[in-house]
Amino acid sequence: MKHSFSKEKQSGDPDLHHDTFQKAGVALRYQPPKNGVHPNKELGWMRRLLPIAKSHKKSLYIGLITGLIALVLNVAVPAM
Repeated sequence: MKHSFSKEKQSGDPDLHHDTFQKAGVALRYQPPKNGVHPNKELGWMRRLLPIAKSHKKSLYIGLITGLIALVLNVAVPAM
């Protein structure tokens, strides 16, 4: 059986004239994402991903600080 996942509307059946997907009937385990990629494709990749980075500030700062500490220790240990 061949399925078509496009939004083509077939005449004669009023149930096929919906532009939304059918619900799966499964309870969501996680909340939907707060932010996504910026829709303007003229922006650079970092500017497009900035909304996602802003919503994960804590994880981003922890990663940057941990990386900086690791860099300093990597340079300092051989000098000891």
